[in-house]
Amino acid sequence: MLSPLAFCAVVVQLIALLCHVRGGVYTNPVLPRDFPDPVVMQASNGLFYAYGTQSAGCHIQVAMSSDLVTWAWKGEALPHKPKWALNSTNFWAPDVQQHGNTFYMYFTSAQDSQTHEGGGFCVGLATATNPLGPFEDVGDSVVCGVDFSVIDPKSIDAGGKTYLYWGSNSKPLMVQELSPDRKTLAPGTTARAVMYPTSEKYQRLIEGSWIEAVNGTYYLFFSGDNCCGATAEYAVMVARSSSPVGPFETMQNATGAPSSVMLQLSSSFIAPGHNSMIVDKQGKHWMFYHAIPVGNFKKNI
Repeated sequence: MLSPLAFCAVVVQLIALLCHVRGGVYTNPVLPRDFPDPVVMQASNGLFYAYGTQSAGCHIQVAMSSDLVTWAWKGEALPHKPKWALNSTNFWAPDVQQHGNTFYMYFTSAQDSQTHEGGGFCVGLATATNPLGPFEDVGDSVVCGVDFSVIDPKSIDAGGKTYLYWGSNSKPLMVQELSPDRKTLAPGTTARAVMYPTSEKYQRLIEGSWIEAVNGTYYLFFSGDNCCGATAEYAVMVARSSSPVGPFETMQNATGAPSSVMLQLSSSFIAPGHNSMIVDKQGKHWMFYHAIPVGNFKKNI
């Protein structure tokens, strides 16, 4: 396990890297448009791709960059709704990774069999051979819930296994092993909680899991409480573990800090959160997240 001092050093480094690129300085946002829940990945062609929640008439939107700073919006990545969500207008929080020549996109939508308000969200999977898409759903959802607690998927490979994280709706963040084909939950496994909501500010509702492995330590980044609208109050928190399935120790518990918050509002942007991480061509970590410009309720990254 890292010492409390090392824990702080990693977090501070990640924050500092938001402001500098190759010795120069840039100004946020790097993509000034409505682009919630951004996930950024680097494809085998060397380019970077960002994927975001529905907006501008797209189910899942995609943007492209060669340097992580200058981004070109490319429109729709998921043109067809899955058969289990043909009536849904909600397509949220994609997570995209490349394995071999295939790109795997986990995403959230509401299943048609659930009609009550706020209910029946599932994590789905779509694949493509081009990072810009079109991504096509594999046919069945991966995991479902009776409310919106099964949202915000994140997958990782660790120790020869693949894991899927999800969670929201004032319930715990969960993880479960996936089958080798990445399409279903692994038979014989069960979901387990990795982080619980608390009564503290920003942690009454937690979501947006992101796992980053650094030198054998798994950092769990998560966001809360309220992402959206005129009353948005959102921030990013962090915890760590020696295992991808926990137990996770929050920054607050590890260091004695007042909270585990590592990113929150500023004078220019409110409600920053739902972050992803990327390692650039020089081996440096970068954090991407959405935030709301003060006085404008569109989420930029």
